[in-house]
Amino acid sequence: MEVRYGLHNIKMSTAIVKDLINQFPNLEIIDFSWEKDFADSIGIDDYDVQIFLPNSLESNISKELFSHYTIICENSGIQDDFYTFHELVEELKKYEQLKHSI
Repeated sequence: MEVRYGLHNIKMSTAIVKDLINQFPNLEIIDFSWEKDFADSIGIDDYDVQIFLPNSLESNISKELFSHYTIICENSGIQDDFYTFHELVEELKKYEQLKHSI
């Protein structure tokens, strides 16, 4: 049985998570999606972050469509937006480097 992620855009969220798993095969990625959120989200306990995933290829706030990724650091509450998958991967590499330097 194939693992699926998300509630809002299962096909898109599952594809994104599969790509993240390919980039970071040792990470435990947890589905944090919640019905009342606008977009699906995942958690990475190793990095103490929650990542909100795009729910559309276009952004239209009035229609609750978001085409970017948002990382929220659970310890500090700092939030950053990333507009491409590549930008997200590069940011997660920074978390990975920080984890290994501790």
